[in-house]
Amino acid sequence: MNSGKRTRARAPPTQKCPPTGPYCGRVDGISGLVGGLIGLLVGAAAIAAFWVSERTFRRLPEQPERELDDAKEHADEAVAHTRNGWEQMRADAKTRAAELKAEARTRREKHDADLAASDAELGEAEAAAAVDYAAWAIEAAELAILDALYLRARADEKAAEVTVSA
Repeated sequence: MNSGKRTRARAPPTQKCPPTGPYCGRVDGISGLVGGLIGLLVGAAAIAAFWVSERTFRRLPEQPERELDDAKEHADEAVAHTRNGWEQMRADAKTRAAELKAEARTRREKHDADLAASDAELGEAEAAAAVDYAAWAIEAAELAILDALYLRARADEKAAEVTVSA
């Protein structure tokens, strides 16, 4: 009966070796075994070589103290050089800041002096104007006095004429 499954037709087994001797199948098995053993030995040798190379690579130098001392000395020199440069830069910046402050103070004092001189000139001009005004006022007062005297003399003269004619 057919259960609905397809069945595959099997091909007849092929022989790997020509049928020349009775030990043909056994020889193929031994060669596979020898090949596997050789592969295993090559893999083990590769692992051992890798382990030795890594161990050699990661090994510390034979004289690490001298090399570390040289490196530490070089690092200390670099730190000292950097620190000296930093201190010099800070000193230069402080000097420049003090120079700028002094320059600003000098400019401010000069500006204040210029303002004071300008104020003094303005005050002097106002005083001169006041003196000129006072001189004009005195002249105006003298003229007013002269006008008043003239008008009084004329009024007296007219009053004398009116009394003489009456």
